[in-house]
Amino acid sequence: MVSEKAGFGTDQLATREAVGFVEDVLTDFRENARNAEAMNDILNLLKVFSRFGQREALELVWRLDEIFR
Repeated sequence: MVSEKAGFGTDQLATREAVGFVEDVLTDFRENARNAEAMNDILNLLKVFSRFGQREALELVWRLDEIFR
């Protein structure tokens, strides 16, 4: 991904914004986020930050199972 090559995943502000965005989507559009395409998009976004060890993104990935409860 271009964003990874540019080092976007190491930016703390970008991490906070992306994590906040995903949390908002999961809160406000939980039913929509349950479909496979939406979940794949969410995971791809979080992967950009998780691959660089961004704690906030990793913790959110680990909590994604909550959406199916």
